[in-house]
Amino acid sequence: MFSKIKTIFDKIMLEALQKQDKTIVGKYMKMLKENKIFSTQYLVYENIENYYTDNQILASSYVTENVSFIKAFNVINVANENDKILKGLPKNTEMLEINPIYESIDKLVTMEKNMHNLHSLLKEENIITSHIINNKKIEESTQWNVDDPIAIVNILANNFNNKYSMLDEADKSYINEIIFAEDKEEKFCDTKKKLLEKINGLLQNKVTTEEKEKVLAVKEKLLDMNYDNSSYITDIHKMNQYKFIITC
Repeated sequence: MFSKIKTIFDKIMLEALQKQDKTIVGKYMKMLKENKIFSTQYLVYENIENYYTDNQILASSYVTENVSFIKAFNVINVANENDKILKGLPKNTEMLEINPIYESIDKLVTMEKNMHNLHSLLKEENIITSHIINNKKIEESTQWNVDDPIAIVNILANNFNNKYSMLDEADKSYINEIIFAEDKEEKFCDTKKKLLEKINGLLQNKVTTEEKEKVLAVKEKLLDMNYDNSSYITDIHKMNQYKFIITC
């Protein structure tokens, strides 16, 4: 069931980020932050979908260990929570295409292992491990920490970059301003500088401990970012989303 939830959630958040809809983003970010079962499932599915190794044994172990984070909540509790989450999401989403890898993870999470379904479980695990082994090789596979307060923002920024071809003309115009900047490094540094100034200004004001943790987490990520032409578009968009998210 979480395969459907994640597909709907990603669509909602990507559209809201494109439109800079602070109300929608704030609503669903709050849901993620307050619901440990939701956020854990989300990050586990992202981990498995994007992981790469050419080692069959490592791939299998990686899947098992990630799934164990969800099973630790108890399958019944997870199912009940997913029912509540699904009821709170838009209903007009029947035509959404669900990633088959998500559906295989669903089965590994929900099926109780016994002698009768062992073959089925191993079949689903094989589908996932085959995906991992044949996944596009990434120099350093990203493994999201369920306690990282801006992990979801990072994921959505990356997803936004991957879905450029699906954007409308207004969104493409915004992206084109970034792509065709005369001096990309200057654009990157200027964006980073302005965001740091905004962050430092927020930290000088009276903020709650919770808000301070979120802002400091963004600042730490920002300070680690350096200009890289190969990731320029994603980095600029990510910084713009950081600027948006710290005010939610």
